[in-house]
Amino acid sequence: MRIYLDSCCYNRPFDAQIQKRVRLEAEAVLAILDSEHEKVACQPLFSEIAAITNREKRTRVNSLLAIATRFEIDAHCFAHRAAEIISLGFRPMDATHLACAELAAADWFLSTDDILIRRATRLSASLKVAVANPSQWVLSHPL
Repeated sequence: MRIYLDSCCYNRPFDAQIQKRVRLEAEAVLAILDSEHEKVACQPLFSEIAAITNREKRTRVNSLLAIATRFEIDAHCFAHRAAEIISLGFRPMDATHLACAELAAADWFLSTDDILIRRATRLSASLKVAVANPSQWVLSHPL
């Protein structure tokens, strides 16, 4: 199975673990990253992580991202699909990640962003990738 985790997933293990939800999502992300499932990433994800201003956090997040297979995407196809996803009401960065996941033929797009997940659930027929929260995904998929 091929999985695309957005940047909030890669950041989650390094967020303050005060809330139970954050701890559960961090544990789920780490379990997914440690699984045999293929993790894919595209240039926009690498660029977003490179923009993290805290050097220590950026280094830690990059260490997690290093296990993902870097998938090169056709710029024209990417721009076209991202624009289509934006027209559905997704925020530009969310549309960027969703387009990358689709073009990388990911089976699942995982995010901790509730707004993105709700919109994706509502518009699932218009997307070419299933979307879920990592904690919820782990409950229904074998690692």
